[in-house]
Amino acid sequence: MRVARFHGEKTLDDLVARLYSFGETGTTPAEAGRRLLSANPHLRVTKSGVMRERLEHGTVIAVPDVDGAPSTEATERMDDAMAEALHRQIAGIVTRVGLQLDAGRQPVRDELKTTLQLIESDEVHQAAKQDPEVAARLDRTRDEALAALTRLDAAADRERRALEMSQQAAERLLKLLARRG
Repeated sequence: MRVARFHGEKTLDDLVARLYSFGETGTTPAEAGRRLLSANPHLRVTKSGVMRERLEHGTVIAVPDVDGAPSTEATERMDDAMAEALHRQIAGIVTRVGLQLDAGRQPVRDELKTTLQLIESDEVHQAAKQDPEVAARLDRTRDEALAALTRLDAAADRERRALEMSQQAAERLLKLLARRG
């Protein structure tokens, strides 16, 4: 397998032209573009072939073999250095996903903690002393809020483990690809 780094191409046609050579006969640039998109789900283009999302300069791109369209010198064989670059890229993605998951949970966690603080406040305790029904409802609400916090933390732990396992699987795959390079 060969790989290349993204250089900021604005269209799929520009990227294909940099990565492949085309002769008079054989595979068309459109077919090579389809194969390139299939091998790189992170590349997204509009119907007109314009890159939809900007990749970071230097992002590693898989360059699949295409019959009748040899890859150019802009590509390189998968080796240890490229595997390390991919590893860093994957580690960065895993870190960003983890941060986004944590950021999504934080407002819920804050709301639950605020609810618990309110339940424990002197004003609420005074109201609970005056009405047993209010006291019972507050106890249920406290229990539900604590249970929700526990579930939230358990979900966070599962997500972290899943991200770690994904990263480990990617590392094993990269080592295998580097050996086959």
